[in-house]
This record gives sequence, structure tokens and C-alpha cells, in this order.
Amino acid sequence: FVLLGAVVGGPVVLGWAAPDGPGPKSLASADPGPTAAAYALALRTKEELGRLLFFDRRLSGDTGISCASCHQPEKGWTDGMPLSAGYPGTLYFRNTPALLNASKMPVYYWDGRFASGDLESVIRDHLAEAHFMNIDGLLLVERLRQVAEYEAAFQQFYGGDASYGRVLNAMAAF
Repeated sequence: FVLLGAVVGGPVVLGWAAPDGPGPKSLASADPGPTAAAYALALRTKEELGRLLFFDRRLSGDTGISCASCHQPEKGWTDGMPLSAGYPGTLYFRNTPALLNASKMPVYYWDGRFASGDLESVIRDHLAEAHFMNIDGLLLVERLRQVAEYEAAFQQFYGGDASYGRVLNAMAAF
């Protein structure tokens, strides 16, 4: 991860590094890694927490992909493919839409099934949908609760433990 300008490992993407593989149980396990307290202090906003979640593979059913696997910053927050690779690696019948200015879109999805301003529902749909991230909300929260740094960050920004709603809110803020 890139934390306070120090590269710990992996390719740098907009101030954060995309993790390779499912990742360690702790965000601070790389050497030299920050302590949980230092890590929580380094996250200054909910948007930064949302960014970290966006690149975290723990948010997929088999920990094989992150949101950034399809919404790649270096490709305009899309994957550049005519058809997106669905979960687990099958072609989906639509391409990956760009996420630039997502909060300003009048509707979400190519068929417009979500109204503007409902990013949390769009994110929930992507996480739970079998063709996208394929993860149950309870499993997602349990995975995050096993990481002390996430627990510290959710305490800092929400005054409580990680919850599905708080995850969706942080990601929508990003």
C-alpha cells in the first residue's frame, strides 16, 4: 500500500496500491508496516476508507477480485473490453461502465434500473450479484472485522464496528 507517500508494495493507483492476491489478514503486515493506530490515523476521510475498500479483494466471494479488477483507474475506471469478465471469469453480456462522476449520473446501469443518488444500492447490487463480486453481506463484514485496521477506521469515522451499511456508505463516498 502507499501510505503517507511511502511505498510498501504493489502497483500505485491514485495514491493507493492495488493489493496482490487475497492479501494478509492485517493491512499492517508488510515490512515496514504501520501499526493499526498509525494506519487509522493516516485515513483522514470516509472517502479514503472507501478507496481502500474499492481495491480490497476481501470484498469478493473468493477474494480473487476487487472492484478495481473491472473498474481500472488507468483505463478510465473501466476495463476497456467490449464485454466485461463476470464472476468467476465468464463473459458478462455488457461492458464495464466508467465510474467517472458516478454521483452525477441521472441513472445507473445500462438499463437505468437505479435512480441517481442511490449509489449505496448500486454498490450493494454489485457486491451481492453472482456475476460481479458474489459475496454475502454477512461474510463481507466478518472478513473486515478480522482486520484490526478496518475496525479502527470504522470506529474513527462511524463511531462503531464495520457493518454492511457502513461499508456501502464509505464506498459511495469514494
